[in-house]
Amino acid sequence: MGYHINASDVKIAVDPSRVDDQRTRIDLDIRADQATVTGANGLGRSYDEIDLDSVYGIYDKTTDKITVHVPLSEALSFLW
Repeated sequence: MGYHINASDVKIAVDPSRVDDQRTRIDLDIRADQATVTGANGLGRSYDEIDLDSVYGIYDKTTDKITVHVPLSEALSFLW
């Protein structure tokens, strides 16, 4: 969506689970202090803390890449 998050004291809890032989789902719980969210248009908001607990990634063993998924409802809660 073109947004950049800058934060301090970032903590990420990772809980992997196997989807199949080639792909692994990684549930991410991300917490951060003093976060700033800035959009492509230059507008942004600041937060004392952020807690993202609905984020997950899919690790693809073949490509050695992770695709991170942030639910739209979770992302929009920090943009409005």
